[in-house]
Amino acid sequence: CSRKDLRRQPAAMCMSDINSRAREPGLVSKAVVGSTTVECSSFFADVSLRTEEPPLPVDDDLREDLLVELDSRGAAGELFQLWERWGQQALTATKDAQRRRPPLPQAVREAALRCLHGLANLAGLPQGSGWFDAVHLLDLYCQSSAFREEELPAACVAVVNLLMKSETRSGTTKPALAHLAKVAAESLQSVGCAGGESLTAQGVVQQERKVLKALNCQIHRPSVRSWLTLLCDRMDVLTQRHRTRQLEWIYSKSIASAGTLALHLVAYTDMSPQPMANGLFCLFLVLAGLLPLEALRPDGMTRSEWEDLFCKGQCQGQKPACSVPDSALPGMLSMLQLVTRQRLSSLKVDLQVVMREMQRISVSTTVHGAAGVSGHSQTQRSSAHSL
Repeated sequence: CSRKDLRRQPAAMCMSDINSRAREPGLVSKAVVGSTTVECSSFFADVSLRTEEPPLPVDDDLREDLLVELDSRGAAGELFQLWERWGQQALTATKDAQRRRPPLPQAVREAALRCLHGLANLAGLPQGSGWFDAVHLLDLYCQSSAFREEELPAACVAVVNLLMKSETRSGTTKPALAHLAKVAAESLQSVGCAGGESLTAQGVVQQERKVLKALNCQIHRPSVRSWLTLLCDRMDVLTQRHRTRQLEWIYSKSIASAGTLALHLVAYTDMSPQPMANGLFCLFLVLAGLLPLEALRPDGMTRSEWEDLFCKGQCQGQKPACSVPDSALPGMLSMLQLVTRQRLSSLKVDLQVVMREMQRISVSTTVHGAAGVSGHSQTQRSSAHSL
């Protein structure tokens, strides 16, 4: 997956109605953005949307120059097939593992992920991607039959060092590895993870072998960050870099929210990376004003229910205004399906699930925070009374 910077020179967006272009393929079309009218050539070679159930747009319908650029950005459609196959394999393995063993307690997992964050920084993994990759691998390994909870400190260090080896070809030195092992052991003692006190560099190496065997030596797995990078890169190419600034904002904000979701949701058990990325991408397209919230309302929900879920999940008093004119909306929705390679009905469900999880986490965090404040106040009152 390409990790190139999305920054480009800003320009006016060039968007036209896919339906009109399908009727007259190859013609130069006009799009109105705000008060500016621009001309652009259709980025589709020929797409037919005349049937009641429009076919899912595919990369084969794109112009050759866009296909070349997608490939150069590491965002070609073929990548979806490989990543989706890996995701399905992981999902199947996770379901099998759930029948054999219970998942890690939430408090233990959260402590381990916070530990991974510190280890990734100490080891020098790439900022941003390193932690997401480590979390994804640890989730996969913890759901395998090879994992033992008492080995969690060793597993955290092993995952980080394996990623370091993939980045530098050498990994960390033995003294540095021993230091990471000590940090992991101390970090996880607070949640009752014993067995890390005697962890050595050699023990970490042995753990690495176990992790590699459990994951079939496949440590480059697409995390939610990988999927978000792919989606933003594809959208940037297909809008011909006219929305780069907004996509940079979407990417930054969605990554921050993905970190919160990844901390609370186990990959493939609670939510898989691809639908999480789809939901976040759609959410921040709405927040950026590139799509109206109503256009992504799933079947079975009223408008008021949908808007209420959005406002509570985002802690906002009202929905954002959409800057894209109604005439360009069909084209934008068709492009969204092309970017994600998912039907609109599936994207609506992904967005709904993401918003519900964000609302649940927000409520849970508020309740726990209030309980902590209340407990602290009660302790202060007790201390004052004893004095």
